Amino acid sequence: MRTLIGLSLLLGACGGAQNTAPQAVEAPADEQTKTEVALVHNIRTETVEYSSGATKLKGYFAWDAAQEGLRPGVIVVHEWWGHNDYVQARARKLAEEGYTAFAIDMYGDGKTADHPKDAMAFMQEALSDIPAAKARFEAGIEQLKNHPTTDPEKMA
Repeated sequence: MRTLIGLSLLLGACGGAQNTAPQAVEAPADEQTKTEVALVHNIRTETVEYSSGATKLKGYFAWDAAQEGLRPGVIVVHEWWGHNDYVQARARKLAEEGYTAFAIDMYGDGKTADHPKDAMAFMQEALSDIPAAKARFEAGIEQLKNHPTTDPEKMA
């Protein structure tokens, strides 16, 4: 009897080589899932010069030219490092999300800092005159509001 059980187990283990790997089965055409079309962005950017009083400012617009019509506008304020590549990348990312983004210049002349000491000096100078800082911010809002892709009723 032990021999019979042993043979059965051996034949079961060796015989009937079945392929248990998943098989690719093509669904009939009428049941195939439609492929989603990937969103194609056409991000455009523009560096503009504008001013607040006697201070010359440099701003950076980003929008998706593949999108039709007006879209909400978003002001992007730089960190204490100034109007650098990072703030411009954030503006482009917002453009990919369907906004017109405008990275404003709070220091003037597009200043940037590489060292915390310089960044601190720029920040302290900007905050030493709150009415001037507010005017720079408002000048940026006006730039965004007047951009041809911005819906001036939908701004943040």
